[in-house]
Amino acid sequence: MDGFHYTRNYLDTLPDRIEAHTCRGAAWTLDADGDVALVKKLSISRTANEPVTIFAPSFDHRLRDAVLDAIRIEPEAEIILIEGNWLLLNRDPWKKIKEHVDDMWFVDVDPELALGRVARRHLAAGIEQTWETAVARAESNDLRNANEIRTHLQEPNIRVKSVEFAKEE
Repeated sequence: MDGFHYTRNYLDTLPDRIEAHTCRGAAWTLDADGDVALVKKLSISRTANEPVTIFAPSFDHRLRDAVLDAIRIEPEAEIILIEGNWLLLNRDPWKKIKEHVDDMWFVDVDPELALGRVARRHLAAGIEQTWETAVARAESNDLRNANEIRTHLQEPNIRVKSVEFAKEE
């Protein structure tokens, strides 16, 4: 789903470009209609008379932008997993995804555990340079998004509780 982030160039065209970049990852900074269209296309392809290769976007952290048609899905693919924060959001257009998939899972992560994971990801990806700024970004954007998802979550078929394993010494 990360391939559906609006490009930085597109975010620059929005009325408040600073907010758009700061809030990148919020539902309104993603091409939800494009995401739903891809899921629908994948669903239809299962029963198509002619096999078709489908291309999906990806996200390049070095470029800090989506890359169109970076993922190639061959007709022989029998199982396709689609993951992303907003896929179970019970709001249009996201809630239409449920019509086109066989199963919906929710990985339930404790907010404190998620905070550490997301902050480490921000550091590793070079989005932030210090632990303090990574935590602040996670708290002000990522955890706020997580709360919105939890508040407006479609009921999944399966909930998986994410846990942190103790590191072996």
